[in-house]
Amino acid sequence: MANVGVEGIVAEMLALFWAKTGIEPDAVPGDVLRTLFEAVAFQVEDAEARFREELARAIPEAVFAAFGFERRRGARAVLTLRFSRSTPAPEAILVPAGTRARSTNGLVFATAIDAAIEAGTMHVDVQAQCETPGQEGNVPLGSVTTLVDVLPGVESVNNITPGLGGVDEETLEEAIQRFQQRAAAMAKGTLMSITAAVIAAHEGRLVRRALAADCVTDTNIPVGRIKVYVDPHTTLGSEELDMLAEAANNVRPAGAQVEVLQANRIQVDVTLSIPDAADEDVALATSAVAEHIYSLRIGEPLLRDRLVAHLVRALPQVRALNLVTPASDVGVARYEVLVPGVIQVLR
Repeated sequence: MANVGVEGIVAEMLALFWAKTGIEPDAVPGDVLRTLFEAVAFQVEDAEARFREELARAIPEAVFAAFGFERRRGARAVLTLRFSRSTPAPEAILVPAGTRARSTNGLVFATAIDAAIEAGTMHVDVQAQCETPGQEGNVPLGSVTTLVDVLPGVESVNNITPGLGGVDEETLEEAIQRFQQRAAAMAKGTLMSITAAVIAAHEGRLVRRALAADCVTDTNIPVGRIKVYVDPHTTLGSEELDMLAEAANNVRPAGAQVEVLQANRIQVDVTLSIPDAADEDVALATSAVAEHIYSLRIGEPLLRDRLVAHLVRALPQVRALNLVTPASDVGVARYEVLVPGVIQVLR
């Protein structure tokens, strides 16, 4: 279907009217008939644009389904909450499953099981899960401090472990990239296949970005050794690192030794000036900055011009936008990776 635009649709309707009635319509803007046709044309163009958008989304999903490939769903962060009182409990105080506490950034965590502060003790530790899926649930230690539900006898709450395991739902663009990496992993023995295999490990829930290097790409690496630098979604333990190493070894060249290392993460603080920005504009800008930084590869610098271009595309409704900081491009070493730091929007 050709996209002819409003003017093209109006022209076709005027021509059809002339052909069917034998009456030549007045094509001057403002004419009653032309105005009516324009109203219809705007609706037709809008419907066609929506159809094209849905079709563009449906085609990759159909390809995924044909290959048994599933998009990664969001995962909820988990942490341990400590419910406390200042004096020993005179009797057992129940902390029922589903008890909620709120973090300083407004996220709510709910306990998974029944627990109790036993008589003579002053606290109980309970595992809790974030009610909101996504990486934002990976809150720092000591940030969940507000009881949502009233618990007689309980005076305070605090998370004694940080939130871990929260993963954002995969966007269509991320799914397409991961699908391409999965296809690349089918060709064993190359650095690309090793990188792809590591990123795809555990359904892509462990690693966001990866870079494999050998003696050809880095003369400091001994012959027969391959180093894979990764940027994980959360801090990796020995079990997760072993899982990544296994994925890499499944596609490595015969005789090569593979080592998986965490890339050095460099935080980038970003300050934007958006006069009179609405709250939704601030949220979109913050998300767009993080999205762009996370799209950079390991060892890839942040270029101010590209970040500004990305923001302009993400915020077409904003009339004035200024990138205050960083004041210049942000470079990184070969095995360093940039991650979002403090993102601030000035209004």
